[in-house]
Amino acid sequence: MMNMEAEEGSEDMELSDDLKESKLLCSDSIANYKTVASFGNDQLLITRFGDINTRQALAEDKSAKCYAISLALSVSVNNGSFAILYIAMAELYKAYPDYEYTQFDQMMLSMFVFIFGAFTAAQSISMGPDI
Repeated sequence: MMNMEAEEGSEDMELSDDLKESKLLCSDSIANYKTVASFGNDQLLITRFGDINTRQALAEDKSAKCYAISLALSVSVNNGSFAILYIAMAELYKAYPDYEYTQFDQMMLSMFVFIFGAFTAAQSISMGPDI
């Protein structure tokens, strides 16, 4: 765990160094555009700036993939919980068709309470304790 935190810290440091370098490179190029053009360094600067941006884009791509995987997992759990509740509703209605609480409206209300309560509890846990 400590190793991962150290790696994340070094990536953040590398990105901030890249950002500083790219800003410096741009400001120098703009301030000294006649010098850059006269020595023909414009392609060199474009290549160097492109390399910096490519590294930053790859790092941001990694976090975007993590977000996508967590969203896919969350949606899968959500759909799975609905499927389980629908199957439970069908089985209960099949076993007790004349019972008052196995009618469609009562079962849908119960399902809403379960789902709403579970997701509200999950959201409140993610926000942390109220201290």
